[in-house]
Amino acid sequence: MPKTQLLLKFHSLTKIDLFTIAIVLGVYQSIILAVAFALTKHGKIKANRILATFMLLLSYGLFVILLYDSRYYLDFPVLIMTETPLIFLFGPLLLFYTESLISKEFELAKRNLLHLIPFFLFVILLMPFYFQDAETKIQACELNDNDPPLYHGYVIFATGHILFYISLIFFRVKKYSRNLKGLFSNLDKINLWWVVRFSLILVIYFLAILLSYLLETNTFYGPLMIAMIGLLVYAGLKALTQMDIHTTEESKYNKKQKAKYETSALTAEMAKGYLSKLDEQIHSNKVYLNPNITLPELASLIAMSTHHLSQILNEYHKMNFFEFINHYRVENAKTQLIKPGKKHIKISEIAYISGFTTLSSFNAAFRKSEKMTPSHYRRTFSRLK
Repeated sequence: MPKTQLLLKFHSLTKIDLFTIAIVLGVYQSIILAVAFALTKHGKIKANRILATFMLLLSYGLFVILLYDSRYYLDFPVLIMTETPLIFLFGPLLLFYTESLISKEFELAKRNLLHLIPFFLFVILLMPFYFQDAETKIQACELNDNDPPLYHGYVIFATGHILFYISLIFFRVKKYSRNLKGLFSNLDKINLWWVVRFSLILVIYFLAILLSYLLETNTFYGPLMIAMIGLLVYAGLKALTQMDIHTTEESKYNKKQKAKYETSALTAEMAKGYLSKLDEQIHSNKVYLNPNITLPELASLIAMSTHHLSQILNEYHKMNFFEFINHYRVENAKTQLIKPGKKHIKISEIAYISGFTTLSSFNAAFRKSEKMTPSHYRRTFSRLK
Protein backbone atom coordinates (compact mmCIF):
# COMPACT_ATOMS: atom_id res chain seq x y z
CA MET A 1 0.00 0.00 0.00
CA PRO A 2 1.40 3.45 -0.92
CA LYS A 3 2.62 5.53 1.98
CA THR A 4 0.01 8.31 1.51
CA GLN A 5 -2.87 5.81 1.43
CA LEU A 6 -1.50 4.05 4.51
CA LEU A 7 -1.33 7.30 6.47
CA LEU A 8 -4.83 8.35 5.34
CA LYS A 9 -6.18 5.00 6.47
CA PHE A 10 -4.50 5.34 9.86
CA HIS A 11 -5.58 8.97 10.31
CA SER A 12 -9.20 7.96 9.84
CA LEU A 13 -8.82 5.96 13.04
CA THR A 14 -7.38 8.84 15.08
CA LYS A 15 -9.43 9.43 18.23
CA ILE A 16 -9.60 11.84 21.11
CA ASP A 17 -11.78 11.58 24.23
CA LEU A 18 -12.18 12.96 27.74
CA PHE A 19 -9.36 10.75 29.02
CA THR A 20 -7.06 12.25 26.41
CA ILE A 21 -8.01 15.80 27.38
CA ALA A 22 -7.56 15.05 31.10
CA ILE A 23 -4.14 13.52 30.51
CA VAL A 24 -3.01 16.46 28.37
CA LEU A 25 -3.98 18.85 31.16
CA GLY A 26 -2.34 16.62 33.77
CA VAL A 27 0.92 16.33 31.84
CA TYR A 28 0.90 20.11 31.39
CA GLN A 29 0.47 20.61 35.16
CA SER A 30 3.26 18.14 35.90
CA ILE A 31 5.63 19.94 33.53
CA ILE A 32 4.83 23.28 35.19
CA LEU A 33 5.55 21.71 38.59
CA ALA A 34 8.80 20.22 37.31
CA VAL A 35 9.92 23.58 35.93
CA ALA A 36 9.10 25.20 39.28
CA PHE A 37 11.32 22.65 41.06
CA ALA A 38 14.10 23.13 38.52
CA LEU A 39 14.12 26.90 39.02
CA THR A 40 14.28 26.72 42.82
CA LYS A 41 16.96 29.09 44.12
CA HIS A 42 16.94 28.11 47.80
CA GLY A 43 16.43 25.12 50.10
CA LYS A 44 16.65 21.64 48.57
CA ILE A 45 18.08 22.83 45.26
CA LYS A 46 19.90 19.62 44.32
CA ALA A 47 17.04 17.34 45.36
CA ASN A 48 14.43 19.52 43.64
CA ARG A 49 16.33 19.47 40.35
CA ILE A 50 16.64 15.69 40.45
CA LEU A 51 12.91 15.43 41.12
CA ALA A 52 12.23 17.91 38.31
CA THR A 53 14.21 15.68 35.92
CA PHE A 54 12.27 12.63 37.09
CA MET A 55 8.91 14.34 36.62
CA LEU A 56 9.80 15.69 33.18
CA LEU A 57 10.89 12.26 31.97
CA LEU A 58 7.79 10.63 33.43
CA SER A 59 5.59 13.30 31.85
CA TYR A 60 7.32 12.67 28.51
CA GLY A 61 6.66 8.95 28.83
CA LEU A 62 3.00 9.65 29.49
CA PHE A 63 2.92 12.00 26.52
CA VAL A 64 4.22 9.34 24.14
CA ILE A 65 1.75 6.77 25.52
CA LEU A 66 -0.92 9.42 24.97
CA LEU A 67 0.16 9.63 21.33
CA TYR A 68 -0.33 5.88 21.03
CA ASP A 69 -3.74 6.00 22.70
CA SER A 70 -5.01 8.91 20.58
CA ARG A 71 -3.14 7.66 17.46
CA TYR A 72 -1.43 11.01 17.00
CA TYR A 73 1.86 9.11 16.82
CA LEU A 74 1.04 8.99 13.11
CA ASP A 75 2.11 12.64 12.99
CA PHE A 76 5.22 12.01 15.10
CA PRO A 77 6.62 8.60 14.11
CA VAL A 78 10.08 9.73 15.22
CA LEU A 79 8.82 9.44 18.83
CA ILE A 80 7.70 5.80 18.55
CA MET A 81 9.43 3.64 21.21
CA THR A 82 11.43 6.59 22.58
CA GLU A 83 9.67 6.20 25.95
CA THR A 84 10.65 2.53 26.29
CA PRO A 85 14.18 2.94 27.78
CA LEU A 86 13.03 5.61 30.29
CA ILE A 87 11.90 2.99 32.80
CA PHE A 88 15.60 2.33 33.47
CA LEU A 89 16.09 5.93 34.63
CA PHE A 90 13.23 6.15 37.12
CA GLY A 91 14.75 3.90 39.79
CA PRO A 92 18.19 5.58 39.79
CA LEU A 93 16.65 9.06 39.82
CA LEU A 94 14.45 8.21 42.83
CA LEU A 95 17.51 6.81 44.61
CA PHE A 96 19.51 9.97 43.80
CA TYR A 97 16.61 12.11 45.06
CA THR A 98 16.45 10.16 48.32
CA GLU A 99 20.20 10.38 48.86
CA SER A 100 20.24 14.13 48.12
CA LEU A 101 17.57 14.71 50.79
CA ILE A 102 19.38 12.62 53.38
CA SER A 103 22.99 13.60 52.83
CA LYS A 104 24.34 17.07 52.18
CA GLU A 105 27.53 15.41 50.92
CA PHE A 106 25.72 13.67 48.06
CA GLU A 107 27.05 14.58 44.62
CA LEU A 108 26.23 13.29 41.15
CA ALA A 109 29.74 11.90 40.66
CA LYS A 110 31.10 9.76 37.84
CA ARG A 111 30.40 6.59 39.79
CA ASN A 112 26.69 7.40 39.62
CA LEU A 113 26.86 6.89 35.86
CA LEU A 114 27.09 3.15 36.57
CA HIS A 115 23.40 3.31 37.51
CA LEU A 116 22.62 4.47 33.96
CA ILE A 117 24.25 1.51 32.17
CA PRO A 118 20.95 -0.41 31.65
CA PHE A 119 19.38 2.72 30.11
CA PHE A 120 22.22 3.24 27.63
CA LEU A 121 22.37 -0.47 26.76
CA PHE A 122 18.69 -0.49 25.93
CA VAL A 123 19.01 2.68 23.83
CA ILE A 124 21.80 0.97 21.85
CA LEU A 125 19.59 -2.12 21.46
CA LEU A 126 16.82 0.04 19.98
CA MET A 127 19.06 2.04 17.65
CA PRO A 128 18.27 -0.12 14.56
CA PHE A 129 14.56 0.58 15.08
CA TYR A 130 15.11 4.32 15.66
CA PHE A 131 16.91 4.62 12.30
CA GLN A 132 14.13 2.99 10.33
CA ASP A 133 11.89 5.11 8.10
CA ALA A 134 8.58 6.52 9.35
CA GLU A 135 6.37 4.10 7.41
CA THR A 136 8.19 1.04 8.77
CA LYS A 137 7.87 2.35 12.35
CA ILE A 138 4.16 3.03 11.91
CA GLN A 139 3.51 -0.39 10.38
CA ALA A 140 5.44 -2.09 13.21
CA CYS A 141 3.41 -0.13 15.76
CA GLU A 142 0.07 -0.84 14.05
CA LEU A 143 0.77 -4.54 13.70
CA ASN A 144 2.21 -4.75 17.24
CA ASP A 145 5.25 -6.28 15.57
CA ASN A 146 7.29 -7.09 18.68
CA ASP A 147 9.67 -9.99 19.02
CA PRO A 148 7.93 -11.95 21.87
CA PRO A 149 11.11 -13.35 23.50
CA LEU A 150 12.80 -9.93 23.34
CA TYR A 151 9.72 -8.14 24.69
CA HIS A 152 9.17 -10.65 27.48
CA GLY A 153 12.83 -10.28 28.41
CA TYR A 154 12.36 -6.53 28.53
CA VAL A 155 9.33 -6.86 30.84
CA ILE A 156 11.16 -9.18 33.24
CA PHE A 157 14.36 -7.13 33.30
CA ALA A 158 12.55 -3.77 33.65
CA THR A 159 10.43 -5.10 36.52
CA GLY A 160 13.44 -6.56 38.31
CA HIS A 161 15.41 -3.36 37.74
CA ILE A 162 12.90 -1.04 39.36
CA LEU A 163 12.18 -3.50 42.21
CA PHE A 164 15.92 -3.57 42.92
CA TYR A 165 15.98 0.23 43.25
CA ILE A 166 12.89 0.27 45.44
CA SER A 167 14.68 -2.16 47.76
CA LEU A 168 17.70 0.17 47.92
CA ILE A 169 15.43 3.14 48.66
CA PHE A 170 13.51 1.18 51.32
CA PHE A 171 16.62 0.19 53.29
CA ARG A 172 18.12 3.68 52.94
CA VAL A 173 14.95 5.33 54.25
CA LYS A 174 14.68 2.76 57.05
CA LYS A 175 18.21 3.55 58.22
CA TYR A 176 17.56 7.28 57.90
CA SER A 177 14.35 7.02 59.98
CA ARG A 178 16.16 5.11 62.70
CA ASN A 179 18.76 7.87 62.94
CA LEU A 180 16.10 10.57 63.06
CA LYS A 181 14.46 9.00 66.10
CA GLY A 182 17.61 9.72 68.08
CA LEU A 183 17.32 13.44 67.33
CA PHE A 184 13.71 14.46 66.71
CA SER A 185 10.40 14.04 68.48
CA ASN A 186 8.28 14.73 65.40
CA LEU A 187 9.01 13.07 62.06
CA ASP A 188 5.92 14.16 60.12
CA LYS A 189 7.70 16.68 57.89
CA ILE A 190 11.07 15.02 57.68
CA ASN A 191 10.38 11.32 57.17
CA LEU A 192 10.85 9.93 53.67
CA TRP A 193 8.47 6.97 53.68
CA TRP A 194 6.36 8.78 51.10
CA VAL A 195 9.18 8.20 48.59
CA VAL A 196 8.91 4.45 49.23
CA ARG A 197 5.12 4.55 48.87
CA PHE A 198 5.44 6.55 45.66
CA SER A 199 7.98 4.06 44.29
CA LEU A 200 5.77 1.06 45.10
CA ILE A 201 2.72 2.61 43.45
CA LEU A 202 4.92 3.43 40.46
CA VAL A 203 5.88 -0.25 40.15
CA ILE A 204 2.23 -1.31 40.29
CA TYR A 205 1.47 1.22 37.56
CA PHE A 206 4.26 -0.02 35.29
CA LEU A 207 3.24 -3.64 35.84
CA ALA A 208 -0.33 -2.74 34.86
CA ILE A 209 0.90 -1.00 31.70
CA LEU A 210 3.15 -3.93 30.78
CA LEU A 211 0.32 -6.38 31.45
CA SER A 212 -1.91 -4.36 29.10
CA TYR A 213 0.75 -4.71 26.40
CA LEU A 214 1.02 -8.46 26.97
CA LEU A 215 -2.76 -8.87 26.79
CA GLU A 216 -2.84 -6.59 23.74
CA THR A 217 -5.56 -4.38 25.21
CA ASN A 218 -5.72 -0.64 25.78
CA THR A 219 -8.89 -0.74 27.90
CA PHE A 220 -7.03 0.43 30.99
CA TYR A 221 -4.80 3.08 29.38
CA GLY A 222 -7.09 6.00 30.20
CA PRO A 223 -7.61 5.20 33.91
CA LEU A 224 -3.96 4.18 34.34
CA MET A 225 -2.64 7.41 32.86
CA ILE A 226 -5.01 9.54 34.94
CA ALA A 227 -3.82 7.59 38.00
CA MET A 228 -0.23 8.41 37.02
CA ILE A 229 -1.03 12.12 36.83
CA GLY A 230 -2.47 11.93 40.34
CA LEU A 231 0.71 10.16 41.45
CA LEU A 232 2.84 12.92 39.98
CA VAL A 233 0.81 15.59 41.75
CA TYR A 234 1.08 13.61 45.02
CA ALA A 235 4.88 13.45 44.67
CA GLY A 236 5.02 17.16 43.87
CA LEU A 237 2.97 18.14 46.92
CA LYS A 238 4.95 15.88 49.26
CA ALA A 239 8.22 17.25 47.88
CA LEU A 240 7.04 20.82 48.40
CA THR A 241 6.29 20.14 52.09
CA GLN A 242 9.44 18.07 52.68
CA MET A 243 11.58 19.84 55.26
CA ASP A 244 15.09 20.78 54.20
CA ILE A 245 17.17 18.65 56.53
CA HIS A 246 20.44 16.78 56.20
CA THR A 247 21.64 14.35 58.81
CA THR A 248 25.07 13.38 57.57
CA GLU A 249 26.94 14.36 60.71
CA GLU A 250 24.06 13.30 62.95
CA SER A 251 23.89 9.89 61.24
CA LYS A 252 27.61 9.31 61.69
CA TYR A 253 27.22 10.48 65.28
CA ASN A 254 24.35 8.08 66.04
CA LYS A 255 26.16 5.24 64.31
CA LYS A 256 29.00 5.50 66.85
CA GLN A 257 26.92 6.13 69.96
CA LYS A 258 27.28 2.67 71.43
CA ALA A 259 31.05 2.62 71.02
CA LYS A 260 31.37 6.12 72.45
CA TYR A 261 29.30 5.24 75.53
CA GLU A 262 31.96 2.70 76.49
CA THR A 263 34.54 5.47 76.90
CA SER A 264 32.11 8.20 77.93
CA ALA A 265 33.14 10.74 80.55
CA LEU A 266 29.64 10.61 82.03
CA THR A 267 29.93 9.48 85.65
CA ALA A 268 27.13 8.10 87.83
CA GLU A 269 27.12 11.34 89.86
CA MET A 270 26.86 13.47 86.71
CA ALA A 271 24.08 11.24 85.40
CA LYS A 272 22.13 11.66 88.64
CA GLY A 273 22.27 15.44 88.31
CA TYR A 274 21.28 15.37 84.65
CA LEU A 275 18.39 13.00 85.36
CA SER A 276 17.07 15.44 87.95
CA LYS A 277 17.22 18.32 85.47
CA LEU A 278 15.61 16.16 82.79
CA ASP A 279 12.81 15.26 85.17
CA GLU A 280 12.23 18.98 85.83
CA GLN A 281 12.01 19.77 82.12
CA ILE A 282 9.56 16.93 81.58
CA HIS A 283 7.26 17.21 84.59
CA SER A 284 7.49 20.90 85.47
CA ASN A 285 8.11 22.59 82.12
CA LYS A 286 6.43 19.88 80.01
CA VAL A 287 8.79 20.35 77.08
CA TYR A 288 7.16 17.42 75.31
CA LEU A 289 4.17 19.67 74.54
CA ASN A 290 6.42 21.57 72.13
CA PRO A 291 5.74 19.70 68.86
CA ASN A 292 9.14 20.62 67.44
CA ILE A 293 11.39 19.87 70.40
CA THR A 294 14.67 18.22 69.37
CA LEU A 295 17.50 16.47 71.18
CA PRO A 296 19.89 19.45 70.82
CA GLU A 297 17.23 21.87 72.12
CA LEU A 298 16.47 19.74 75.18
CA ALA A 299 20.18 19.25 75.83
CA SER A 300 20.61 23.04 75.73
CA LEU A 301 17.81 23.54 78.26
CA ILE A 302 19.51 21.10 80.65
CA ALA A 303 22.97 22.55 79.90
CA MET A 304 24.47 19.24 78.83
CA SER A 305 25.87 17.77 75.62
CA THR A 306 23.64 15.98 73.14
CA HIS A 307 25.95 12.98 73.48
CA HIS A 308 25.34 12.70 77.23
CA LEU A 309 21.60 13.26 76.88
CA SER A 310 21.39 10.52 74.26
CA GLN A 311 23.40 8.22 76.52
CA ILE A 312 21.13 8.89 79.51
CA LEU A 313 17.98 8.24 77.49
CA ASN A 314 19.39 4.99 76.11
CA GLU A 315 20.98 3.64 79.29
CA TYR A 316 18.62 4.89 81.99
CA HIS A 317 15.28 5.10 80.18
CA LYS A 318 15.96 2.41 77.54
CA MET A 319 14.48 4.68 74.84
CA ASN A 320 15.69 6.87 72.03
CA PHE A 321 14.71 10.55 72.01
CA PHE A 322 11.65 10.03 69.76
CA GLU A 323 10.26 7.25 71.96
CA PHE A 324 10.98 9.17 75.17
CA ILE A 325 9.18 12.37 74.18
CA ASN A 326 6.24 10.58 72.58
CA HIS A 327 5.82 8.41 75.68
CA TYR A 328 5.02 11.54 77.70
CA ARG A 329 2.82 12.93 74.94
CA VAL A 330 0.74 9.76 75.02
CA GLU A 331 0.55 9.88 78.83
CA ASN A 332 -0.68 13.48 78.61
CA ALA A 333 -3.28 12.48 76.02
CA LYS A 334 -4.49 9.58 78.20
CA THR A 335 -5.15 12.01 81.04
CA GLN A 336 -6.98 14.44 78.77
CA LEU A 337 -9.10 11.73 77.14
CA ILE A 338 -10.78 10.63 80.37
CA LYS A 339 -11.02 13.95 82.22
CA PRO A 340 -14.69 14.52 83.05
CA GLY A 341 -14.59 18.12 81.86
CA LYS A 342 -12.96 17.26 78.55
CA LYS A 343 -15.20 14.53 77.18
CA HIS A 344 -16.59 16.96 74.58
CA ILE A 345 -13.13 17.76 73.17
CA LYS A 346 -12.31 16.03 69.90
CA ILE A 347 -9.55 13.44 69.90
CA SER A 348 -7.72 15.43 67.21
CA GLU A 349 -7.61 18.48 69.52
CA ILE A 350 -6.22 16.37 72.36
CA ALA A 351 -3.57 15.05 69.97
CA TYR A 352 -2.48 18.58 69.03
CA ILE A 353 -2.40 19.95 72.59
CA SER A 354 -0.35 16.90 73.62
CA GLY A 355 2.42 17.78 71.16
CA PHE A 356 1.53 15.71 68.09
CA THR A 357 1.32 17.47 64.74
CA THR A 358 -0.92 15.00 62.91
CA LEU A 359 -3.74 12.71 63.98
CA SER A 360 -2.13 9.78 62.17
CA SER A 361 1.13 10.06 64.13
CA PHE A 362 -0.87 10.35 67.37
CA ASN A 363 -2.93 7.25 66.58
CA ALA A 364 0.19 5.28 65.68
CA ALA A 365 2.00 6.24 68.90
CA PHE A 366 -1.09 5.61 71.02
CA ARG A 367 -1.79 2.17 69.55
CA LYS A 368 1.85 1.18 69.99
CA SER A 369 1.79 2.22 73.64
CA GLU A 370 -1.69 1.13 74.74
CA LYS A 371 -2.55 -1.59 72.21
CA MET A 372 -5.84 0.18 71.47
CA THR A 373 -7.10 3.28 69.68
CA PRO A 374 -7.61 6.59 71.53
CA SER A 375 -11.39 6.38 71.02
CA HIS A 376 -11.48 2.85 72.45
CA TYR A 377 -9.38 4.00 75.40
CA ARG A 378 -11.76 6.90 76.06
CA ARG A 379 -14.86 4.67 75.96
CA THR A 380 -13.28 2.00 78.17
CA PHE A 381 -11.77 4.13 80.91
CA SER A 382 -14.34 6.94 81.00
CA ARG A 383 -16.84 4.42 82.34
CA LEU A 384 -14.45 3.57 85.18
CA LYS A 385 -14.13 7.16 86.36
